[in-house]
Amino acid sequence: MEFSDFLRSLAVVIGTFFFLRIRFLNNSNSELEEYPKVSVIIPARNEEGNIPELIKCLQSQTYKNFEIIVVDDESMDNTLKVAKNLGVKVVSSRPDAGWTGKNKACYEGYLNSDGEILVFMDADVRIRENVLKTTVVNILKNPSIISIQPYMLIKNKLERLSLVFYVIGCFSLLGFRKTEGMFGAYFAIRREDYEKIGGHSAIKSDVLDDISLAKLASKSGIQVRNLLAYKTVSAYMYPGGIKDIITGWSRNFPLGARAISLPSFFLVFIWVSGLISSGLNLPLHLLFPEQFRFNFTDFVFYIIFAIQTILVSRRLGDFGFLIPILHFIPSIFFAFLFIISTLKIAIARKVVWKGREVSIMGENECQSQ
Repeated sequence: MEFSDFLRSLAVVIGTFFFLRIRFLNNSNSELEEYPKVSVIIPARNEEGNIPELIKCLQSQTYKNFEIIVVDDESMDNTLKVAKNLGVKVVSSRPDAGWTGKNKACYEGYLNSDGEILVFMDADVRIRENVLKTTVVNILKNPSIISIQPYMLIKNKLERLSLVFYVIGCFSLLGFRKTEGMFGAYFAIRREDYEKIGGHSAIKSDVLDDISLAKLASKSGIQVRNLLAYKTVSAYMYPGGIKDIITGWSRNFPLGARAISLPSFFLVFIWVSGLISSGLNLPLHLLFPEQFRFNFTDFVFYIIFAIQTILVSRRLGDFGFLIPILHFIPSIFFAFLFIISTLKIAIARKVVWKGREVSIMGENECQSQ
């Protein structure tokens, strides 16, 4: 067996292992003996278009003992005005020295809340009517942090280029029992646990707040359960088009790769290598048939990775069938963007998001010029 075939075989095994370890949020219709108050905290920066729809989702929840707190993080649009008009509690936040904007907004939300359970939710998340109740049931049965990777909704077809990023994020956090991080778009934590680990004040300057909080929780003996919820929890990741896609993944992914453990990185790296090597064989053969072979073994591996990608992508978002089948397209996009963004961060030592320059060394945020 050639080394390339061995690598791809190992990658198939690793991909199967990851796939089988995916866990879903159990949708519960059981009656509760107690109904603890829930504080839903929504940090929002320039989210005037998302806030009304999210508030509508929350107001239709079957679980009724909760409050909604929108924390405006120095928005440059009408987020503050829109939130106030919706009749929810609104708090204004301004990052102090040493804080990132989102961490300060989340912490301000906590300071202005009184719920026994805190649910932190991004403004672009959408939830179905039973999600809060299901979250409470799960936390009461098994005290832990509940973290959910939203099902990716598509407004711009170019968002489907994010497929490999999304799959890797899923595999990295769902594939191991050891806590590598959590999904920051939607997570719930008991107030006492949040206070035990110091909340967002303990990771005030960290860009990857979800990973940092999860590791603090793990060190304190608090379990983190990373789950999928299929279409019951969903989100629009980067509906603004290719610029938002590139900016968003350039900010998150290189830093996330550095934050996970070496064994996790190694296994994910092997799977991605197998995916890319199997995928590239086909277009290279079609373009340069004399220089690049494409035999029956290459065809088999291409189909296996296509099947794996289809099965995983159907659980993660609206990626359709064409992009998973032509998986070399999002693979090339991933490889190109990962390399470019890693080099950019290594040189500039900062990332830009929503009009702010954020130092990855934990320095202050400042408004970009």
